[in-house]
Amino acid sequence: MPGPDQPENNAGPMPTSPPSRSSLLEGLTPAPSASGEGRAQDGAGKGGRKSVMLKVGGSLVLLVIAAVLVVRSVGGPSPGAESRSRVVVDSLTGEVFTNYPIVEGLAFPWRNPKTGDNTLYPGEPCYWTREGKAKLKPTYVFVGAYAGIPGRTICPDCGREVRQHNPMPPDVLMLEALKVEQGKK
Repeated sequence: MPGPDQPENNAGPMPTSPPSRSSLLEGLTPAPSASGEGRAQDGAGKGGRKSVMLKVGGSLVLLVIAAVLVVRSVGGPSPGAESRSRVVVDSLTGEVFTNYPIVEGLAFPWRNPKTGDNTLYPGEPCYWTREGKAKLKPTYVFVGAYAGIPGRTICPDCGREVRQHNPMPPDVLMLEALKVEQGKK
């Protein structure tokens, strides 16, 4: 039981002082240098430096990757915003609007920003030419079926029928169109 001057201590006796070292270099062995003088080494010679340099280099690479990811996530439109923009065609004039922002929950026909009338419908791409070849830049066509108009819709460029969810030409023809386009450059 402690006396009146001593606090109660259940942890046992306290050490009187921490273990002391006479020097920070204690336990290191001197290694001979080219000049013959001894130098203390702790194993962090050339191999240790390489390890430290690899760690620093790896950390820098990770920081750069993190910075790029942060910039990409902060800058630019979100995938959700990009998915709500469409290529639309005015059903009366045939005017094409690229990247038209679609308000979530609204169905077509959408409002034409120039006229104020609800005459915009999804534009169906047609990748065909009059010669029966494919092209890389499509002609966007208003398909009457979107507005409930009966009958066939014909592409003004190629004369082929265009329908809802119009199919693309075969891959072979698209590759030929790509080669022709690359040959022009």
